[in-house]
Amino acid sequence: MAYSQLTVIPAYSVATDGTSYTVTDDTVYAASGSGTATFPSENQVQKWYMWQKSPFDVDTQDIPTTQAGLPVTIGTVGVDGLALPDNVNQFVLMILPSAAVYATVLNDAYTSGDPWTYLIEYAQANGAVGQIAAVIAVTAANATYDALRRFNNAQMAGGECDSTEYATLKALLQGVYSNAAVAQSLTILSESQADGYAAAQTVLNALNVYAANPSNQCNCNC
Repeated sequence: MAYSQLTVIPAYSVATDGTSYTVTDDTVYAASGSGTATFPSENQVQKWYMWQKSPFDVDTQDIPTTQAGLPVTIGTVGVDGLALPDNVNQFVLMILPSAAVYATVLNDAYTSGDPWTYLIEYAQANGAVGQIAAVIAVTAANATYDALRRFNNAQMAGGECDSTEYATLKALLQGVYSNAAVAQSLTILSESQADGYAAAQTVLNALNVYAANPSNQCNCNC
């Protein structure tokens, strides 16, 4: 890795309606004018990115045709204009020297037959790579906090309410983020990392299935 002293740190925030997420670059670079071959300053580099939804498949990979740097907002809407189902996205940030030509590298990537892998390996050899698990869990979070609202309302009204629904949803939601954090820490392109993202997605799906079943709602009568 050319930038062996550079730790690439993408960060993200999700739109409240779940229709997009925005990624910024929190990487710490060398001060301008003091960059080295292994630890560059920000004005010596360019930022390439791509992303994919879990579980990973070649059809879920999104590789931009051009690069405009960060911050970038990724839309998560369907053809109907509504937010897509909750998903755990892998966003890959590649830091390359300013002299690198994206169009040329992208052409070589597609010629290789596996552009996703080619781009990551190119960036590892010539710059630095980082990634983040961007969890889009708006539906899941809303269901969890709605269960808490109903539970709290019942308690404040002096009634009795089973806490199982909220406790289950809260545990599952924490499980989503915990699995995503583990997946994010594993070696990029490894099978174990793909499994980690898939595990986070499985828990997220289970949460939304549980929340959608009226029979799982607490007996809050509210």
